[in-house]
Parts: sequence; structure tokens; C-alpha cells
Amino acid sequence: MTDRQEEQAAMYSLHVLDEHEKRILRSEMKVDARLREAVAEFEETAAEIAQLLPEEAPPPELRARLLAEIRRSKRSNIVTGVIFGLIRSPWVAWAAAAGLAFGAFRLWEEKQQIAAQIPALQASEVRAKAETLLAEQAKTELQQKLTAATSDTTALTAEVARLKQANAVSSMEIATLRSGIKRYEEGVAVVVWDSNAQQGQLKMDKMPPVQPNKDYQLWVIDKGKTKPVDAGVVKVNDRGRATITFKPALPITDASRFAVSVEKEGGVPEGEGSIIMISP
Repeated sequence: MTDRQEEQAAMYSLHVLDEHEKRILRSEMKVDARLREAVAEFEETAAEIAQLLPEEAPPPELRARLLAEIRRSKRSNIVTGVIFGLIRSPWVAWAAAAGLAFGAFRLWEEKQQIAAQIPALQASEVRAKAETLLAEQAKTELQQKLTAATSDTTALTAEVARLKQANAVSSMEIATLRSGIKRYEEGVAVVVWDSNAQQGQLKMDKMPPVQPNKDYQLWVIDKGKTKPVDAGVVKVNDRGRATITFKPALPITDASRFAVSVEKEGGVPEGEGSIIMISP
């Protein structure tokens, strides 16, 4: 809506437009919703103020003076326009009062809208702050719980590892086998025995090759048994090395010593050949 249309709307509500100007304004109102609203507001305000003023026919020069007053008395200076209008003429005061009422109504309407929004904005702000504080508090608590859980897990893991290691070491024995026989005296054999698992590992190095149709065989000497217990055949490679995991043929109560003998190929259930290496 243009300034001209706003002036025409005010003049229309005061019934001081000629027929030609009325037709133009009405045609513009058909396509301009804001203009229609302005005219309706001007007319409503004019009707209310008209009831407060004495009936008096407008002087012929009212139109020019009213237009000048409307142009001069914009909302920022509307109070000054009304004061001077009241001094000059009741009709000019009437028109200025209409403009003042219209401006005051607009200001009141804006104030009401703003006032209505303030509680919602305040509530929204308070709600947002509360949600932020709760989120931060929850985040902090979760972080503390995570840190505590991580610490507990680390401690438990370390304790389990320590217990496992202590248990493994407590049930583990290491024996070194050497030979007093010249052919085998450079050879070395080491046995790691786990009494809980009832199994062990043997590593041999620098062992001479056995004769055809012969094998090395490992034995466990248990104090609770009268004969060595078969722990399996050991085959060395061309460099005299061997690594095997063994499980004795019978349960072992007290593996006091380990021995290696040379037996017929494939091994025997009870020793037949000579023992060439033994642990202390």
C-alpha cells in the first residue's frame, strides 16, 4: 500500500473524496487486501471519534487542509499535528484525531502482540536453559560412570591376568635335559611342563640324527609310578631341531624328571632302548 493510498483511505473514511476518487480507490481495494484493511480501520476509528464531536458541516476548504494535515502529520509527529489542528479548526482536529487514534491503535496492537510473545519467549528460554543444564549434567554423570567402569574393567582385567599368570607359573615346571654320552653331549633339550593342563612342550637342538628305523622318545618320570610314562615320539629335522607339544599316556602326579631314549621307529609303550638324555 502506497502513501497515496493511505491518504486516500483516510479521506475515504471521512467522506471527503469525490466520486471519481472513490471509484478509483474501490477498484484498488478489490485487489489490495492491505488497502481494504486500512480503510476498514480508518472507518472504524472515524465512527468512534465522530460520536464524540458535535455535528458540523465541513467547510469547503477542508479537503485541501486535511490532505496537507495528513501528509504533514505522519505518525512520528501526529501529536503535534493534532495540537495545531485543534487550534485551527474542529474538522482538522477531527481528521487529526482520527489519524492519532489510528496510529495509537496500531501501536497498541503491536504492543499487545509483543506482550503476548514475551511469556512464550521467556518460557522457551527457561526451558532451553533447563534442558541444556540437564543435558550437561547427564553427560557429566555418564562420563563419570564411563570413567569408573573403564577403571574397574582395567583393574579387573589386570587382576585376572595376574591370577592367570600366577596360576600358570605355579603349575609350571621347566627342566633341562643333558647327556653324558659323547655323541649327544652337544645336544640340548628343554621341557616346559604344566601339571594343571597335564601337558608340556619339548624343544631340542643340535641333536644328531638317529639310526635307520629308530626314533627319539620322550619319557616322564613320576615319583608315584614304578616305570617312566610314555610322552611321545620326537622326530628332529636335518639340523637336529624339534619342537613338540606332548601329553603323557598316563596322568602324572609328580613329574620329577624327564628323559629321552632311542627306541625303535614309532615308539614303544615301555622303554626298551638306552636313555641318552635326562634332567637333573
